[in-house]
Amino acid sequence: LNLGANNCGRTGGVALAMALRQNTTLELLDVSNNPLGDDAIRAFADTFARGRNSTLRHLNLLDCGVMRDGAMALARAIKTPNFRLTGLHLFPILDHYGGFFDGIAGVAGRVVN
Repeated sequence: LNLGANNCGRTGGVALAMALRQNTTLELLDVSNNPLGDDAIRAFADTFARGRNSTLRHLNLLDCGVMRDGAMALARAIKTPNFRLTGLHLFPILDHYGGFFDGIAGVAGRVVN
């Protein structure tokens, strides 16, 4: 499902993450180029960390306003045994000073393509 560049913000992103908990068929979700922000990213992370979605395999979060806190939530989700994504596209990750944060790979402890 391609929802890229649809001006989906925080509220829409959180709603999508919650809807994924009921998903039984969707395998790919592209929400790239939407200003989701960390609240929505944390909601996605919670969905995956708690094993509430076992169907989705690819998630595209490119250019979604992800900050360090959202990236860290995803990193923690990646480390759980419930994490089932095989493709996670996540860039850029911004720090609170407008720069880039590149520490997610070390925190996650494994690489997700």
